[in-house]
Amino acid sequence: MNNIKTIKLENASKDFFPKTGRWTSSCFSRSNDYEITYLPCHLRDNKWLAVMFQKQENLKWINIDEIYEYICNSDNFKKLRHDYELQIVNWQINFMLNKGEGWLVDDKYGGDFYMFYPTCDLAFRKGIVDTLTAIGMDHEVVEEGIEKNANLWQDKVMKMAFYNQFNAKSVERILEDNEYLTKWMQLRKYEYYQQHKDVVDKYGSVTPEMQMSNEDVIALKIYLDQKLAEINAYIQNHASSV
Repeated sequence: MNNIKTIKLENASKDFFPKTGRWTSSCFSRSNDYEITYLPCHLRDNKWLAVMFQKQENLKWINIDEIYEYICNSDNFKKLRHDYELQIVNWQINFMLNKGEGWLVDDKYGGDFYMFYPTCDLAFRKGIVDTLTAIGMDHEVVEEGIEKNANLWQDKVMKMAFYNQFNAKSVERILEDNEYLTKWMQLRKYEYYQQHKDVVDKYGSVTPEMQMSNEDVIALKIYLDQKLAEINAYIQNHASSV
């Protein structure tokens, strides 16, 4: 392939990928139609990409085999594709945080009512993976995006899980105990790391609580069990006095 074609393909690559990671429910069909709407479904399918790239960027004068070869070998194209994949994950996280609907929620975590369960953080993370892989996204890049965007969702959704343990207004005063919340979050992040260690090490940030010693974890669990017992006793006594 001559330099003129290579330069043209490099320049066209800059315009090919959308500037936002937004996608629509039509992607669940994973249609093979050559429409930009279905780009998120075929990001690792180089043959589909070659045809779509040729069509979208008006490159009929370049042979499809040359375009395919370019897509397979161009570091520039691969980087732009990767950046776009991460935009999709970022968009999905923000969409879910802002109560967007239509994403996949595992029934074992409460299904459509996940946000009221003490496992809502588990449902949220799994929902990102299940939804984006269902439309054809690469599993590894979804995991990467989740960890690189952990600051957007992790603390917020974990705190929801903490408060979802309790539904009695009578414990609001106790739940204002910041030490209890802080220590509960420490254990939650430790458990999160145990479950997702490989991807956190590879793409995310390893925090001190994630690397607690066994002794510290045991002491933390004892504290939290005692605190929970105190809260349950308070709820029971308050209920009996009403």
